[in-house]
Amino acid sequence: MRHDGSSDEPCQTGCPVDRRFEFRARRRFEFGMSVSFEVAPNPSNASRHRVIFASPRNSIEADSPSLETVSAEKQKDYSGTPVLPLDPMSSTPFASTFDDPRVAPRFCRRVDHADGSVVLVGVVHDHPASVARVEAVLDLVDTSVLALELPRPAIPLYRSYAREDAAVGGEMSVAIQAAPDAEVVGIDGPNLTVLRRLVTALVSERAPTATVRRVLSSFGMATKTAAECTVAAAITNTTSMTVVPSEPIEYGCDRSDPPMVQAEHERTHVATVRALLSGSRSRTISYRDETREACMIDRLEKLRSRTTGPVVAVIGVDHLDALEAGLNGESQR
Repeated sequence: MRHDGSSDEPCQTGCPVDRRFEFRARRRFEFGMSVSFEVAPNPSNASRHRVIFASPRNSIEADSPSLETVSAEKQKDYSGTPVLPLDPMSSTPFASTFDDPRVAPRFCRRVDHADGSVVLVGVVHDHPASVARVEAVLDLVDTSVLALELPRPAIPLYRSYAREDAAVGGEMSVAIQAAPDAEVVGIDGPNLTVLRRLVTALVSERAPTATVRRVLSSFGMATKTAAECTVAAAITNTTSMTVVPSEPIEYGCDRSDPPMVQAEHERTHVATVRALLSGSRSRTISYRDETREACMIDRLEKLRSRTTGPVVAVIGVDHLDALEAGLNGESQR
């Protein structure tokens, strides 16, 4: 412990914690939300400190499968020949224009319409293959509008990440970096449109009281998270701290692995998670996701109708099929 009250005691991430910043960050904000942070020096920017909300987001185990399941042949440097088979159900050849195994039809679609085009880039949040896919698409597609699966209040925070700390923010901050001249739009809830649609669906289907309570509780938690992003952006933009709402998800591969290895890991990870969650989708989750997707489709339709050139949308891979169907005028889910 130094005389000024600071300490080099390691935090859980192995970085020394500066207690002077910890005192500044632990406070109760005026709107009644109690927020605490863990503060550590930023390894990617010595002039800033990285701050992590003490309550990380819930996530499933991300280190599955092990890279040991990828054959030695596939771990060789990518030779330029596509590895992942083209999705036979895909009607668009857009992804096949990329000489990169991480950009495959199962993760990347282009929806053309008389009003304009939308390029949908499906991602596994924080996965290195997804980050690389976003970079590859935005390197090829000249877009004036970048739509992100984020609530509008979160956009200033991810702009800060893109500007100050490329190591955080995952594919969302990378997308902002890769399209510096594009208009960045948050197309996800929570917002009043989502709330109105949720209430309408619950009332029209006469949902059980317990389901209504769970759906509204979920909406409340999403609203709290959006408020946390607003606070985090304010701190990040006005202090030497970079506030991160949660630790990035760590996978069994990283950006240093060959593209083929990243692609194989991501594909197997998605298949594993879907198998684990198969048949366990509750009606509460269905209400939430279907409403969010309907609102995102509406937003993308409006964006493409007023935009010259394609709109690029970065969304979670689980929403990809529903958004593609909706933008094509087909039924969702």
